[in-house]
Amino acid sequence: MTIVTAVEDTERDRRVIAEGAALAGAFGDELHVIHVLDRDDLEEGAAADEPDSRPTLEVARDIAADIASLETKEFTPVGRIGSPAGEIQNYTEETKARYLVVGGRKRSPIGKAVFGSITQSLLLNVESTVVTVRTESTS
Repeated sequence: MTIVTAVEDTERDRRVIAEGAALAGAFGDELHVIHVLDRDDLEEGAAADEPDSRPTLEVARDIAADIASLETKEFTPVGRIGSPAGEIQNYTEETKARYLVVGGRKRSPIGKAVFGSITQSLLLNVESTVVTVRTESTS
């Protein structure tokens, strides 16, 4: 089986990778680290006169590899382009992942009932067990 760990492109993802690696080690599963480049962001950021400047699947995979390599040596980097929640859910289901590990941020008292839109969508829609890791310090 696999443990799928979804990362953004931030230093905060180190805790998410560490949790994914710990789960993979505990169960003897493969660790897959996925990063999704949002298609809407790509279209807004791409210069019309520079079509080759648009990020590709390889760029997304390289981002996943760079982030994961900070915490572990044994993983499979995965890059996708599209809706982050949809692509992460699809990949988790394709691989029949045992767990999906995602980051979560500290919220205000009102916001505690509602996670970020991607995390919330994954918690509500992914059939695998979803593990959320607080990615901000509590101090």
